[in-house]
Amino acid sequence: MTHHELHSDHHHRPDHDVWQGMPEGFADYLELEAQLSTPVVNAAIDRGTAALDHAPSTIVDLGSGTGGATVALATRFPNARVHSLDVSPQLLDKVSTAATAAGVNDRVEKHLIDLDDDWAADVAESVDLAWAALTLHHVADPAQSLQQIFTALRPGGVLVVTELTGKAAFDPEDLGSGSARLGEHLRRALSSHEHHANTEWTTLLTEAGFTAVESHEDEFVVAADSLEGRRYLAKQLQAYQQRLINDLTDDDLTELNYAIESLQTSSSTLAFRSGRAIWVAVRPHVTADPDQPSGAEQSLQDQSIEEPTSPGPRAGRDHASFDAEIAVVGGGAAGLAAATALARSRRQVVVIDAGNPRNAPADGAHNVLGQEGISPLELLARGRQEAEAYGAQILSGQATGASGTIDNFTIEIDGGKRNIQARRIILASGLVDELPAIPGVAAGWGTQCAALPVLSRVGGP
Repeated sequence: MTHHELHSDHHHRPDHDVWQGMPEGFADYLELEAQLSTPVVNAAIDRGTAALDHAPSTIVDLGSGTGGATVALATRFPNARVHSLDVSPQLLDKVSTAATAAGVNDRVEKHLIDLDDDWAADVAESVDLAWAALTLHHVADPAQSLQQIFTALRPGGVLVVTELTGKAAFDPEDLGSGSARLGEHLRRALSSHEHHANTEWTTLLTEAGFTAVESHEDEFVVAADSLEGRRYLAKQLQAYQQRLINDLTDDDLTELNYAIESLQTSSSTLAFRSGRAIWVAVRPHVTADPDQPSGAEQSLQDQSIEEPTSPGPRAGRDHASFDAEIAVVGGGAAGLAAATALARSRRQVVVIDAGNPRNAPADGAHNVLGQEGISPLELLARGRQEAEAYGAQILSGQATGASGTIDNFTIEIDGGKRNIQARRIILASGLVDELPAIPGVAAGWGTQCAALPVLSRVGGP
């Protein structure tokens, strides 16, 4: 059986005892996958961090598996407590082992619970960051689960969802056998990824009451250039071999066995690619209206946004329109520095931040006075806190247009979903790195290779 077949009941089986009979080696397979998923996990954490209004103190990992994300979250946020929720005692044991090895077990709390149950009652805290990786397509009612997450999050809290996109393939598709028939069998077997990609998560998140919903695509890539990669690929092929045993000819089985043996003898060049989609969504600050339903029961257009008195919604205008003296486009270091200085000078400031800082992949920023080696995302989190402390408002979204003239500008956000009227505009949107199509550059960007060494580990001491 493949990972996704085995995983299909994970997190929501009412009979927890069934996981005592977990197929032999499956937990080890998940552990390997967690190790190899580190780049995707870190990229998702980066995006979630950029959407937070301050460093989280309470995090929930919904369907924690073997604990890869739990450990990554606890490591990234050293002052946070991470609640790991899973239906499998065996997998929660793996979480304990991983957390202990990483030195974060004192801040990791394990919960044996079905995600279709009232898990929020177990956490009993207002959640700052909720993490759901390859989890929500398993629950009985995704819409209800999203509403439960929405309720558990504090206003301003962030949900990060990762799901399969349906794009999965071996490279080469025929495992190098030259057999079109074997390649077709494997393509059909991998099509099990596709039905997960049909869920309209953006729509469900919006209907649940989340705002600033952003989606991004990433790719989980495993190559036979490491011991872990070869072990993972061999386990995958062995699972497909068992699944397809009655459909393959003797020649196909011979080729499949050869591919597995090549992985075991380190002579394979096989790779596997699987698409991932990442959603980042924010629970908005809302003013309760006793005559209106809350949360997922009404759309954002019918909610009143609780913003600072200045800037804020303009009386008599659409609730999604705001006034400000200065609109800063870009929530990086430059934009936040400008916002802080202007807000200290008692100016009404709105910062529009798309949440994609250029230096997010880097481990640390250098030559920053008083902050040598600080994580770029931690630097931005502190900058946000300072700007907001002086009254600046930060909006998550993409500035997609601007029009008008001095003292009467209109900035369009997310294609017109929101508009800001401002007297002045500061453009601090920065640059976007267009990476060359050279193998290894994207994976090593900000660590092994960089355009600006002062912003990465490359330039560190």
